[in-house]
Amino acid sequence: MITQYLRKLKDYEPILVDPHDLTNQHSLDKQTFDLSGDWDTLGQSITNGYIYKSFKKRFEGSEWKDTKLYKRKHKKGQRWLRKLKVWDLMLDDIITNGYVQRQNRDKIDEYISILIGRNGHMFIYNGIHRLICCLLSNKVSNVPVKVLLRHTEWDEFRNSCINYQKRKGKLYCQLPPPDLKNIPYYWTNERANLISENSLFPFGRVVELGAHWGTTSSILAKDKFTCTAIESSKSHFNKLLKISKFPNSTFWPINSDFTRTPQSADTAVLLNIAHHFILDREKQKSFFHFLSVSKFNEVFYQSHQVGDKWSSTMSPGEMLSSILKLTGLKSTYQIGEFNKRVLWHLV
Repeated sequence: MITQYLRKLKDYEPILVDPHDLTNQHSLDKQTFDLSGDWDTLGQSITNGYIYKSFKKRFEGSEWKDTKLYKRKHKKGQRWLRKLKVWDLMLDDIITNGYVQRQNRDKIDEYISILIGRNGHMFIYNGIHRLICCLLSNKVSNVPVKVLLRHTEWDEFRNSCINYQKRKGKLYCQLPPPDLKNIPYYWTNERANLISENSLFPFGRVVELGAHWGTTSSILAKDKFTCTAIESSKSHFNKLLKISKFPNSTFWPINSDFTRTPQSADTAVLLNIAHHFILDREKQKSFFHFLSVSKFNEVFYQSHQVGDKWSSTMSPGEMLSSILKLTGLKSTYQIGEFNKRVLWHLV
């Protein structure tokens, strides 16, 4: 079964992956492998394994013969021992120059190949020695890899995102996992990066209001913020729930109308949501009441655009002033502008 996928691997498009997100290895059972099974719970840590520890000792100056890798494998003969010279060259090259994709006589084996589990966890399948050299280098932030197999649940989720994009033209926001980053989107993750960089409460408690699919919370959670993402739409929440399980970016999803429950957090995130409460007087009243009874130490707010359909009733500046007054915050700072919509930091 695996052989048929390996034959197709050479035709797959590579994706760029941070090598530090590939620290689990998987060995497939070639006969009984089931894409919908629990294989994605069986990966082994690379950095705890003898191959990584042996390469690390070599990197730090030890002789190969003093490593566990040598002691376990040297009896395989001269052909295997010649690999040590190849690994020395590879380790020195990647440490010095970074990772460069090179041609291989075996086209199937040309790229590092990975498997992706049901929630986006990535497992290296082939190329562990190259990956370990990347992990030991401080010059490698991304490596090109090819996806050999995806868990059935992940494949279904990925396809649903692609189909959504085809219907809508673009996703609302870029999805963080490397396997999804190339799906066309409207908003970049730079907004989340700016929030992380400008927050006065690093590692603090964040509530994202009107979170859509929760991509901002996913980015902030990876930066060690404790995030809650609130979204009222059930269909958006279903995607948000999956995104909340992405590797290293777990946050708490809530499916509700956030205006009904006062919140207390270090940071509130309001990205392109406040203007949706302008045209309906009752919704505006609920939104403003929510702001007045909630407690936030800072707010990141992205305003609507001057001249759009909301501006005739309330300008972006008027909404900004209202949020500032209702939250009891004192100052505003413009920290970015995306698609003619300004991102503000209120403190």
